[in-house]
Amino acid sequence: MKMAICMSISSAFALVAHGADMNASCPAALTGDDVTVRAPLGWKGSAQPVIRLVAAGMMAGPPESHADLVPYKQRRLKNGAETTWVFDGGEKWYVCTYGSYAIQLARRLDDSATQCTVRHTSAGLPAVTSAAVECTTKKWQ
Repeated sequence: MKMAICMSISSAFALVAHGADMNASCPAALTGDDVTVRAPLGWKGSAQPVIRLVAAGMMAGPPESHADLVPYKQRRLKNGAETTWVFDGGEKWYVCTYGSYAIQLARRLDDSATQCTVRHTSAGLPAVTSAAVECTTKKWQ
């Protein structure tokens, strides 16, 4: 049985090309109104009232490519973590994951970025309370 989930988040993320933002933040949660479930004939779909952020990261292409990138380095912080990716060209997409990894929002970042760092705070697993990415064009070492 397959159910289609359609996102109707108008201003949270927009697809953009070169010259786009170098920084972005994930919405901390989605509401049931943000998600439309189109159920198969004979079924009724619904979404939880609040769907919390559980992860954030980087992809090498749009979400449908499933091109998750391996971080260059990671370090734990007192209430979260910091993860850095380095790039040598190509598209950069920031992805925010919600619920049980079933819903993702993605935003294309500036293609000229050479390094992006995601910092997230957490009040304990599995919820992430905030996540933001900051990218630069400086050369990394």
